[in-house]
Amino acid sequence: MNVQSKGLIARVAAIVAGALVYLILIYRYGVDWYWAFALGALVLVVLQILLLRMASSDGR
Repeated sequence: MNVQSKGLIARVAAIVAGALVYLILIYRYGVDWYWAFALGALVLVVLQILLLRMASSDGR
């Protein structure tokens, strides 16, 4: 699997995780939508950075 497809998988995984955090915070804990959006976006950005860094590493 090349780096480009790993990067795509990392982006999709980060988006799904951010959306899940958003939905869980709203429907399970009753958090206001703007706080849930902010925390979901934060999770999205952090995971995307970490996963893209892992995807682009050469295994050393």
